[in-house]
Parts: sequence; structure tokens; C-alpha cells
Amino acid sequence: MVEPAQWMEPEDPEILQTFRENQTSWLRDLDESGELNWSIEYTYSRCKQLALHGLLQDLGCRTYHLTEAGSQYLSEEFDPDNPHTIDRIIDLSTISAANFKYRNMKFLHGSTPYELQSHKRLVDARTEIWRVRNGDLRSVLRRFPRDEPLINQCALWMRAWTGKHFFPDANHRTAIATLRELLVSSGFEITQWPVHRTVSAIRESKAIRVQTRYELDTLYSKDMHYYVWWFHFVDVLKTELKEASYSASTSPRAR
Repeated sequence: MVEPAQWMEPEDPEILQTFRENQTSWLRDLDESGELNWSIEYTYSRCKQLALHGLLQDLGCRTYHLTEAGSQYLSEEFDPDNPHTIDRIIDLSTISAANFKYRNMKFLHGSTPYELQSHKRLVDARTEIWRVRNGDLRSVLRRFPRDEPLINQCALWMRAWTGKHFFPDANHRTAIATLRELLVSSGFEITQWPVHRTVSAIRESKAIRVQTRYELDTLYSKDMHYYVWWFHFVDVLKTELKEASYSASTSPRAR
């Protein structure tokens, strides 16, 4: 068995091995079949941490499966203490539901426009921001597709956060700011994206959003809203990624 990373508990590699052997699994099924060597509550607490660091994918309702990074870790091809060795975003432990609220609040009090309905005051907007359910924000983070190529991940991130529109305004700016933070924490050197290209994508994104229905369990869907951002990131990241982290076959133009 491989050695646990610094942030891991000694049991974590064995928990990952259990998911390698059982594919996608509901913890209750593993417990009832005798596959778990620890209490279901303790295993659940460790699975949440393993998912946060990208080694498991949390599918909700205490159901998990082993990610590609988790498989590589068990094969000693990936070091969780140094997630920069993998060419996608897998570790979301540096961001939380509160990060989104704080970031959106900065735009509310910043120098860029923050549109409020005519009858609302700043205090009303602040209240709306803090009333957004942390559970809903965590659900979007939990469902983040860690096994997708980087370009796809970026497009899906923007589709999810700008589609659901959690805040009164600045949802696109909040999504972009948090995505850039994630890219930097994942080891990517990110330069300033061309403003005209990003503004164009935001304009298209807003036009599509008003015609589309968004649900929490389908936010990471690949529709026209997704492809607006997919083409955007192909353009703005191509000079920063020496090797393309997406397949041409995933482009709608290649179909």
C-alpha cells in the first residue's frame, strides 16, 4: 500500500483502494457488504476530505467514485502533497462557499458597477449575498468534474456559476475571479486575459442564460452555454498551456 500524504490519515489509502475495487459505491452498500473496516461515519468524514483534494468524486448522498488522480495516487504516479504535477484542477480545498460571498461582496463595494434594482439599497444586496445557501454553493463545488481536461473544466465552471446566478449581480466577475484563483493554486501561470475576448464571452453567456433552465444537479452540462466558454478558454489559455489539455475531438466543430 502506498504511503499517505501529509494531510491524509493512515487509513486513507485503504479507503481509496476500496473504491478502486468497487467502482462507484454508496457507503451504506460498502458497510453492509463488510467492505469497510471503519465506522460508516468515520469513512464518510475521510471521503469528504479525499474528495476535497480530488482523489474521490463526490456524487452526493454519500456515493463516491475514484478519480483519475486517485487511481494515479494508488499507482504511485501522483503525489497529493504536490497537486501541481497533474494538468488539471483537482484540489478545491483552497476555496469554500464563503469565498464566493466575500468575492461577490468585493464587487458590490468596488469601483466597477454593481447593478441593483431601483428599490434596493446596498444593505439589501449585502443581505441577499449572505442569504445564499452555503449548502447550494458547496453542492456546486462538490460536483466539480475533476477528471475533465482543463479547458473543459474552465468552461464547465463558468457555465455552472453564471448559469445559476446565485448573487444579485457580478456573477460572471465572481466566477472568473474564483476560477483564476483556482488555476493559480493548481500551479498554472495565468496572465491577463484579453478584455475584449472576455467581454464578448460574457455578452454571449448572458444572452444564452436567459433562455436556459438551470438546476443544481445539472449545472455541469455541455450545452451552448458551455461552448461559449469552451471557445473562450481555447483562445485565452492557448498561449499559457504549452501542451493542449483538451482533445480536438471534444470540440463541437469537430463533430
